[in-house]
Amino acid sequence: MNFQTSNFFLIALLSILLALTITVDAHFIKRGHINKRDHKDLCKTRGCPGWGDSQYTSPEKLVIPHGAATPQDCCMACINDTGCAEWEYGTRTLECFLSYELSTPNHPDVCSGVNLPPSTSGDEGGVIRCRGYSVL
Repeated sequence: MNFQTSNFFLIALLSILLALTITVDAHFIKRGHINKRDHKDLCKTRGCPGWGDSQYTSPEKLVIPHGAATPQDCCMACINDTGCAEWEYGTRTLECFLSYELSTPNHPDVCSGVNLPPSTSGDEGGVIRCRGYSVL
């Protein structure tokens, strides 16, 4: 490989890497990636927009454990995950759970069922985004 071919190869490689970086940045902006510092007040305490003390009782929602250590962290985890609809933090178990909508015709929407406050059972939680509603 001569010097001119090496330069051409290097320029082509750097151009591809630059294009990939721009595409990834655009993807995160498009998906609405949330910066934790931009929305820190949404999860400060119960009663804040992200910690509305509400949760739906849909029998078939996708619930995934998350390692958040506090209700505030659990709320922020849901806000930062654009697929998360609602969150719940067990105050006795100290466990965080994020709920997602199932996108199959045989499953009800995660936002269906009765909307109950988690605090009635001693837990914390909130709805972040459901059926067009969003605290963001």
